[in-house]
Amino acid sequence: MDALMTQLVAGLFVWINLYTGYDIPDQAPEIVFIDHQQLEAMACQGPCPVLGFYDPARVIYLDDNLRPDSNLCAQSVLVHELIHFVQRENGQFSGYSAASAWRLREREAHHFQKVFLGYHGRMHLFDRRLRLLQMNLRKSRGATREETPAGERSTESGDWRDQVQAYMGPHC
Repeated sequence: MDALMTQLVAGLFVWINLYTGYDIPDQAPEIVFIDHQQLEAMACQGPCPVLGFYDPARVIYLDDNLRPDSNLCAQSVLVHELIHFVQRENGQFSGYSAASAWRLREREAHHFQKVFLGYHGRMHLFDRRLRLLQMNLRKSRGATREETPAGERSTESGDWRDQVQAYMGPHC
């Protein structure tokens, strides 16, 4: 992790500790930026709107299009994944079934992602824009779309990649 990312993660850990009360481990997770298709294969086993993934081996994978050092929404994705890291390190939800624990972890991570954006005056982006994004993604999941050549983005208006890009755009 470069010096700028190390400083960013340290600052986010301070915020996480203040807002969640979780103890912050002595060692930060490794942060790895990977190609979106690799992230999809890891998190969803197919095309999906994943932007980050926490691996319990103490690694956070982020879509290589994210710029958490300069984009607040990208930082909120990192906060979401760091919450998963501290949840695991603190043993949170360990007494629940796997399915219940997953739901509780996600609910809490989304809550604090929303609080983080609210802290920076951008809660409306999470509430309205993310809910619209999720609704549109659910609608378009069943739709078949023509595959585009590697490295090119579809220009089809229903492509979830365009919707994610719009969410992560200049408003953040």
